[in-house]
Parts: sequence; structure tokens; C-alpha cells
Amino acid sequence: MRYWEKIRKSVVELRGLALIGFADIISNVISGLFWLYLASLIGDESYGKLSYSLALCGIASTISLIGASNTITIYAAKRNDVISSLYFISLIIGVIVSIILFVVVGSYEISVYVLSSIIFGLAVAEILGKKLYKEYLLLAILQKVLMIFLSIGLYFVFGINGTILGLGISFLPYSAIAFRTLNGMKIQFHILREHVGFIMNNYIMSLSGLLNSSIDKLIIGPLFSFVLLGNYQLALQFLVIFQTLPIVTYKYTISHDVEGKSNWKLKKISIFISTGIAITVIILSPIIIPVFFPKFGNLVSLLQILSISLIPIAINYSLTSGLLAKEKSRIILIGTILFFTTYIILLYIFGKVLNQNADGIALAYVISMSTQTLFLTIANKMLKKD
Repeated sequence: MRYWEKIRKSVVELRGLALIGFADIISNVISGLFWLYLASLIGDESYGKLSYSLALCGIASTISLIGASNTITIYAAKRNDVISSLYFISLIIGVIVSIILFVVVGSYEISVYVLSSIIFGLAVAEILGKKLYKEYLLLAILQKVLMIFLSIGLYFVFGINGTILGLGISFLPYSAIAFRTLNGMKIQFHILREHVGFIMNNYIMSLSGLLNSSIDKLIIGPLFSFVLLGNYQLALQFLVIFQTLPIVTYKYTISHDVEGKSNWKLKKISIFISTGIAITVIILSPIIIPVFFPKFGNLVSLLQILSISLIPIAINYSLTSGLLAKEKSRIILIGTILFFTTYIILLYIFGKVLNQNADGIALAYVISMSTQTLFLTIANKMLKKD
């Protein structure tokens, strides 16, 4: 009886992993093709300017989320009613930030994108925490399909602002999750006091992660050139596609880590395959990239160097899953700050020493990511000893 029960549990777990994996693979393929097509359509300089605008949107949405994404995933898995209060606070802050952006920037497209991305972040966190993998699959594919038709269609009408508006509208199907959560739970702010330390650590960690993913675009564009930023951003887009397996593994294992199931075998497979992808990219990119992206002159060398970071990225996701499950977000926060600090310093040094050379920017990213991995690895080993 125990034997068959063990088989049944294994099948259920594999089904959950398959649903997340299928959703993320399909989503990333659709998203990747979309961004690659858009890049070839608008050129490197316009692509750089679009990346700059989306970086500003990312800052606004992350500030509004108050670290709710990781917090909701953990507490939803533990069936904690704190999530409704986090929903409410994040949405209120999001509305205020969106209004401020509209007044300052004068772009309602950016305001729509920010508010919609907040709803998206909250809903996805809850879905993963509650292991609603089928719902995750359906919503992920729907959002990507809407993104393609709306963003490209509106681009031909409103230009880059139309693309931003289309991206924002594509997130709106997730509003059904937000409405369901707010409608079905009581908002109890006093519960937040019991978890304020963990929530604030996640908030600071999210802000640090935001700086990691956005500050480079805010620096490279104005300081170097939007042409260089366009090449760099397209290389990062390829990197996002290649990160699919580590991200799928992370999304699947985090709720299981909360239950004490580490799944280290699965994490090791993710790291091994990511290493193989990095080697493949280094070998094949000089052959393939010039054929499809002849206008992006720095893309090959950028992609070859950045692909090395796939290895530390895969390790980071594996370690982060376990640390978050133990509510050791402070360790992750320190690692994120370490990456950000190292990256900004090296970005400036390499940018100046190498005379705004694209390879220096990519090398700064790889070294900084490896530094973060080294720290998380040491911290995790020390935590196990304690």
C-alpha cells in the first residue's frame, strides 16, 4: 500500500513540474520570439529606448509590490491569510504610483503597464504558492498570446508607447485572481505585524533585485548610448530564454522546499543542463546571430560572454528556493546587494577603461553574478553547519 501511495505522490509531483515547465517553455518561446521580432522590426536604438522605458516601469511596479511576490508564495503555501492584506496594500500603492507617473511622465501607457504588472506579480505568486499549476498554465499562455497581438498591433498605431500599452493590457486576465482573493478573504492588517521582518527583508530584496535588473539600463542608455543598450538588452533577452529550466525548477521546488522536500537531484540536473546550454551558445552564436540580426553589431560577443552567467544563475535559483523556504531572506538580500554593488562598480570601471566596449559590460555582469553565487554557496553551507 505504501509503495503505491509513493508512486501516486511521485506522479502528482511530476504532473505539477510538467505543467509549470510546459507553461514556462511555451511562454518563454512566445515571449522570446516576440522580443526578437520586435528588435528586428524597430532597430537597436529604438529597442534601447524601449528597454529604458520598461526599466522605469519595473522600478515603479517593484516599489508598489512591497516584496509581496515571494512573501505571498511562501504564505500561500502555508495557507496564511496575510496574502489578502498584501494584495490590498500593494494595489493601493500601485494606484498612487501610477497616478504620479502619469502626472510626471505624461504617459497613460506607462501607468497602465505598471498597475497591470503589479496585479500580474501578485496573482502569479499566489497561484504558485497554492500549487494551482493548471491555472498557471492557462493564464500564462493567454497572457503571451494577448501580448503578441496587442503589442505589435498597437505599435503600428502609437509606436513604442503602443507596445508598452499592449504589454500592460495583456496582464489584465490575472485581475480575476486578485478579485477572487480580495473578495474571499478579510483584510487583517494586524497579521502583518507578526511577519513584518520577513516581509521587509523580501521588500528590500525585491528592490535590490530590481536595481540588478534595471539600473544597468538606466546607466548604459544615457551614459554610453541607446544603440549599445539595444544590443545589450537583446543579448539579455536571449539569456532570459536560456534561463527557462532554472526558473521552472525554482517555481516548482520553492513550495516543496517549504514542506521540507529539497529536490536537490532535480536542481543538479538544472545546473548541468544550463552548463551545456552555455557551451552551445558560445559555439553557435557567431554562426547564427549575424544571419538573423545583422543590424546588431555587438550582439555576438555580448551573448557569448553573458551565456557564461547561466551557470551561476542556475545555482542561485537552486539555493534561493531553499533559503526562502526557511525564511532566510536576509541572506538572499545580502547576496543581491553584493551583486548590485559589484556590477555597478565594474560597469563603470570597464565602461571607462575599455572605452564603452560592449564586452566590458557583459564581463561585469558575469563576474558580479559569480560573486553572488559564491556568497550564497558559502552562506548555505554555514547555515547547514549551524
